[in-house]
Amino acid sequence: MSLPESPYIYGKDDLIVPVILCGGFGRRLWPLSRPYWPKPFLNFGATESLLQETVRRFSGPNFHAPIIICNEEHRFGVATQLHEIGVIPQAIILESKSAGTTAATLFACQYLFQNGYQGNVIVSPADHHVDSTEDFQHVVLEACKVTLEHEIVLLGISPTRAADDFGYISIYPKHETDLTFTHKVESFIEKPSINDAQHLIETGRSFWNSGVFIFDLALFMDLAETLVPDTNNDAALAVSNANINIDFIRLDAESVEQIKCPSFDVAIAESATNVGMVEFNGNWRDMGTWQSVWDSSQKDKDGNVLLGNSIANATTNSIVMSDGINIGVGNMDGIAIIASGNHVTVSMLNDPMMSSHLADIQSQDSNAESTLTPTKLHRVWGTFEIIRTEPNFQIKKLTIKPGLRLSLQRHQHRSEHWIVLSGCATVTIGEKTEALLPSQSTFVPQGTLHRLANNSSEPLIIIEIQTGNYLGEDDIERIEDDYNRA
Repeated sequence: MSLPESPYIYGKDDLIVPVILCGGFGRRLWPLSRPYWPKPFLNFGATESLLQETVRRFSGPNFHAPIIICNEEHRFGVATQLHEIGVIPQAIILESKSAGTTAATLFACQYLFQNGYQGNVIVSPADHHVDSTEDFQHVVLEACKVTLEHEIVLLGISPTRAADDFGYISIYPKHETDLTFTHKVESFIEKPSINDAQHLIETGRSFWNSGVFIFDLALFMDLAETLVPDTNNDAALAVSNANINIDFIRLDAESVEQIKCPSFDVAIAESATNVGMVEFNGNWRDMGTWQSVWDSSQKDKDGNVLLGNSIANATTNSIVMSDGINIGVGNMDGIAIIASGNHVTVSMLNDPMMSSHLADIQSQDSNAESTLTPTKLHRVWGTFEIIRTEPNFQIKKLTIKPGLRLSLQRHQHRSEHWIVLSGCATVTIGEKTEALLPSQSTFVPQGTLHRLANNSSEPLIIIEIQTGNYLGEDDIERIEDDYNRA
């Protein structure tokens, strides 16, 4: 199987390639963040999601188009969000399972290396918030000046408080005559206690580890071959044996399955002998907890962040968010109340792990699937929103994009009723094809071949009522599919 070719003609290059790691569940932000729609896709009341903010942060004349690494389940969400901001990535690389940050980085690097790229790469998570893109890019460009002097260069954040939920980078002291922008890393400290974090800050030589790193590709490939040769080899095979599906590069699943490797910090950063660091002292947030969301959001006169269908009275310093039901809060201080889909959580704002604990407890019950699955799911053809689920029926709202259609399919365990709310549906049931307008409906018997299409220039919205003894998403037999899923 041949290597998926890059649309870029690479050589020695002064432009930086951004690699954005778009993965993880974000359990501390449950129930808004869920496995099928994790925190990089969330916007927390802003106009753009964290992923979209990250992509824009690495846009401009100094950067190539980004490479995105994500799970197969998230591919349509990534593609849709990039389309919304008018960005065409050079690659969306799909993992069949999460293999960790070391492997994800190597997948992108092998793709670049095998396509002949020579230059600097910056790797970043997709869930950070930075106030000033201009200041951030200035620091990145300074780091790129010294990538030939270090195996990797990390981005350290000037700490604003003693925090026990970040890793720390400690640097060697500098001679007062040393005016260089870069520091040499002495050690890494993984999430110290509050007291130890305070001591680290008082030294003046410790910084939060942002998880952003910059390197020269050729030097990094040599480093990877030395420190993680097996993972590097498996990553090379995963890329060279990958295949292109629509606009995605699907890594070879067998090669990905072989990878067992610690995180990038452990496997690479802490094992390298010549690691540099540049300091960023702007406003940076790792949007991993409700406290960090509250910190970075605009507040009312009482210090509250109210998003969606939420109101508060005699309440202070809290975050109240709902994407569905109406939430009213009174006589409270320092709490986080989050309502999303079929779940509501209430916890203290300064308890970063409570949402994660609640998600773990809830996922152990007999209805765990509803805990992990968001009510709105994205597909290449559009979206479907789960309105209500009962043992023998389910109601969904489907939105089909103009010019697209679902697969020709049938179900063994359910029948479906379709009601058009807006747009014009082209419906195929058995041998018959007809057009349905708003308020018109049709019935799809169990086991019958059918297809739903939107041949118009406007979105098609329908209500789908499923009835049967099994309503799982895996009860789909695709006969023909425009997206190679049959």
